[in-house]
Amino acid sequence: MFLQNYAILLSEKINKREYSMYVNNINAMIKTFENNEEVIIFLANRSISKEKKNDLIHLILKQFHLLKLSNVSRAIIDFNRGEYFFKIFILLLKKLKEYYSIVSVELYTAIKLNKIDINKIISTVQKKVNRKIKYDVIVDESLIGGFIIKSEDFTIDNSIKSRLLDLKNELKGGEWYE
Repeated sequence: MFLQNYAILLSEKINKREYSMYVNNINAMIKTFENNEEVIIFLANRSISKEKKNDLIHLILKQFHLLKLSNVSRAIIDFNRGEYFFKIFILLLKKLKEYYSIVSVELYTAIKLNKIDINKIISTVQKKVNRKIKYDVIVDESLIGGFIIKSEDFTIDNSIKSRLLDLKNELKGGEWYE
């Protein structure tokens, strides 16, 4: 529960105008440090002074243009929660997405689509989930045709590869399939 409280405090520092910049910068920070054992061990180590930990956090936040979040980040360290620092920022991203009703998706396509086709797909999905969508397009030729949309909350598979696999499984149940 305390992790969410820190995430809420952090989210209150970010306004809608800054949302995209902060989400991008927080994502970049998390990708850089989330699995860095040395940083996590350093932040969790109670024998290292809070001052040194706060100095490191300050450098990390400065590197990713997140200094606006330094007061709450300092509190995370001051209350000996350093080992949860990146988990709190992951929760912050979820809180921001909930608050601003934006879902991030990856749109996998068999071929590179033009903007008109991408916008048609995204518009349809936005109406279906009743949320704004931020997307990345990834070309995956193994799909043969169609598309797949993946998010943390849902997956929409409208690919030919998936349809062929469904047909194969259906035929396996029939008498004439070898």
